[in-house]
Amino acid sequence: MALWVISDKGATKGKTLVQANRKLTEAPAISEWEKAERIFLMKNSINQLTGSPRCPNLLTLDLRWNDLRMISDSFFDFMPSLKLVDLSTNKHLAELPRSFYKLVSLQHLDLSYTGIKELSLEFRNLTKLKFLYVNNMDELRVIPQQVLSNLSMLKRLDLFHSGISDQEVDGNVFSGGNELLMDELECLPDLQALSFTVKSEHGLRRFSRSSVTYGLDIELCRGTSILRLQSDMGLSWVQIGNCCDLEEVAIDWVGGYETPCNNQNLSATCLVHLGSLIIKNCKPLVHLNWLIWVPNLTSLTIANCEAMKKLIGHGNADADAGGAEITEESSVFCNLQRLELNDLPQLESICSHPLSFDSLRTIHVFDCPQLKKLPFHGNSAKDKIYSISGQKTWWDGLQWDDMTIKSTFAPYF
Repeated sequence: MALWVISDKGATKGKTLVQANRKLTEAPAISEWEKAERIFLMKNSINQLTGSPRCPNLLTLDLRWNDLRMISDSFFDFMPSLKLVDLSTNKHLAELPRSFYKLVSLQHLDLSYTGIKELSLEFRNLTKLKFLYVNNMDELRVIPQQVLSNLSMLKRLDLFHSGISDQEVDGNVFSGGNELLMDELECLPDLQALSFTVKSEHGLRRFSRSSVTYGLDIELCRGTSILRLQSDMGLSWVQIGNCCDLEEVAIDWVGGYETPCNNQNLSATCLVHLGSLIIKNCKPLVHLNWLIWVPNLTSLTIANCEAMKKLIGHGNADADAGGAEITEESSVFCNLQRLELNDLPQLESICSHPLSFDSLRTIHVFDCPQLKKLPFHGNSAKDKIYSISGQKTWWDGLQWDDMTIKSTFAPYF
């Protein structure tokens, strides 16, 4: 039906070629390509692209989730209108052909989860690129100078979980090219979203000055016990992982925000763009009291943090909340939609008081044997929640202040 609609009710048949998930080992014949405006060949086992298809009207080419290992040098020679190319999840694809850099109309390029080792200097020819995804590319080590700065129309750049980070393999922070790469990123006039892997406190401070909204994958070096985030950072998502010495995350209040300890209430906010937080494999981390001040968090995942006993309210709760008391009426987690807790052997409490959870849709608890109570009252997640998942032994062992609360949530387990 969708194909019929976009082909103008069948009048322009042949302009869209779709052979997704067909177990193909070879690409369709070139003659099938040449009239197409959009080609979708994802989720096959195509291992090479050969020839020089003449596709003057081709706008979209989607080849994700294949087994591409080779693309002939002349393959892209006659595709002058191509705007979107998706080659993601072709893990054996190690390089792009010479002809690729002729795609001067290209606006959207996804190379994530490929084996490409470097972005050629010729990348700077793709001056109309607006969206560039080079994340999760373990082999990527080189982005030549003046490549990124030449992509002046770039709006989004994903670099996280690639071989490019703020720390070189030899351990020298921002040694050589990566310091210059950061300079180039800061000069892109239209950049609105950026994601990057940070492995040093120096790199984190560098991002604190950024004016764009971005995501950070934080993997701090050994010896860092306190991670400091500035309250006005433009973080949209954060993943903190494998920080083996991390004991605390703290907020440095700057830039127009009132320090909560002077405010004595829960009206102060920080990290207002932060929507998703994932924390994994930070074994000494004890609590996440700083989340009291994060107003727009929608997704929270905590996994394999062996020392964590309370998510919020650890130690002197009043002191941790800047003298403010967390009550049932507090807006803490008011926008949270998804909560996932995995492998937290000492976790006893999510919060010391029941919360409204005005937006909560799903909660998943696995291997948290000490978590005996959920911070719910009769109106928590009212008419919102649709799924509670976990081991049945955990659910059967939960304690409830009022059995009517249990009966309210039992149908969703």
